[in-house]
This record gives sequence, structure tokens and C-alpha cells, in this order.
Amino acid sequence: MTDGQSVGSLWLEQAQEAAEQRRFAEAVATYVRFHEHVLDHDPGMRGVRASFAVGDWGRLAVAYPPARDAMMATRERAVTRLKDPSVLRDDGTPGVALDDLQGVVALNEELRRPEDTVDLVRWLDSHRPDLAVEGASIVRAVLVAEGELELAARYLEDLDATVEAWAAVLNEQTAHGPEDPPGAPPTRASHVRIYADRVGQVLTVLRGTGQPDRADQLAAAAITAVGRPDVAAAVRTRLL
Repeated sequence: MTDGQSVGSLWLEQAQEAAEQRRFAEAVATYVRFHEHVLDHDPGMRGVRASFAVGDWGRLAVAYPPARDAMMATRERAVTRLKDPSVLRDDGTPGVALDDLQGVVALNEELRRPEDTVDLVRWLDSHRPDLAVEGASIVRAVLVAEGELELAARYLEDLDATVEAWAAVLNEQTAHGPEDPPGAPPTRASHVRIYADRVGQVLTVLRGTGQPDRADQLAAAAITAVGRPDVAAAVRTRLL
């Protein structure tokens, strides 16, 4: 580990290196360890865990099919914990429900199994509605993409406060600096896209469940809540 390198970064680097050197079994074991335990050491890698790391793992599965089996087994362990919180992880500690849910959604996306996420949400809706409410933002994109708008609509609570909170994050992210310079990573554009996508998913649910006026009102509020006029214009372009 180099100075300043986090445990999560080290594990991900080790997994990638093992895969590149065709030490496939070692790579799989390291991806499993990363997925199941990185947040114990580095909570800041929550987004990486659910995106880049799962994507790398999925690419490994193309060359080494047992990697896909490991993804499915990891997913099933998380689903089991979500359905029975008394089930512990391999180190004897309880799972964190929202982290398990995020992991399941990410793995199902990489496995091309969105219907399994829908099935899990239906189970949570019946048996753990508190978790379904807490995890609504994690599963909403899948429910919208799969046309499960009525199910998604069950968990649209306090929308004005939710959009205000999302806008506050965007305003902080875009408070300084102009447009991303040519050749630089599109950081500001990504922040705008994430915000607009979140709001857009909610608008799709509202419009798809017979609430067009509420959708229009929320869209206007989502644009107004953005502080910088240029950023608000970018959001408006995506939403309207």
C-alpha cells in the first residue's frame, strides 16, 4: 500500500492486476472481498463499489465464467440478509441493509437481471416496507426502466423536501468555476445529469400514474431550486 492509499483502492488495484495477469481465481476472490467489505474500511467508495468495481468484475466474467457464478453467489447472500437480518456476513457481523440493497441492484444490472430487482422490491413491499421506503432512491431507476410505475409511486414521499435536498447537493457541487474546460472530465455535466436523472425518474412516475400537474409543479421547483442560472438552464434542457 502506498502512502495515502486507502484499503479499498488497494483491493481494487490488486483485483485488476490479478485479472490482467490471468490469475483469475485470485481476482474473483478479491472482487468478492472488495464488494462485501470495502465499506467497512472506506465508506467513501460506496459509488465505486456499485459502478466501476462491479463493471470490472463483470468484464472478468466474460473471460472467466466462474466470476459470474461468484457475482450471483454474492448477490444471493445479500438477498438472504435483506430477507432475514439475523443472517450474518462471513466475518460474523450483520449486514447493512441499504448497502446490501445497493449491491444487489448493481449486481443485477451487471448480470442483466433487472427483473430480479423488481421481484426483490415486491418482496420488500410486502415484508419490509420500512426498507422499501429507505431504499426507494436506490431502486427507482430500475422500477422506471422496467415500467413498474405503480410500484415506484408507492414510495414517493415528501417530494418537495427530497428535490430540495438533491438541489442543495448540486448547488454545492457547482458553486465554483465555469463550464468544464475542453479536454477535462465533464464533472459539472455529470453532476447536472445525475440531478436531472433523479428528478426525471420521479417525473416519469408521476406522469405515468396520472399526476401530470404535480409533475409539472415539481419540475418547475427542481429548476428554480438550482442556484446558478447557467446550471439551471442545463437542468431545464434535460427536464423539459
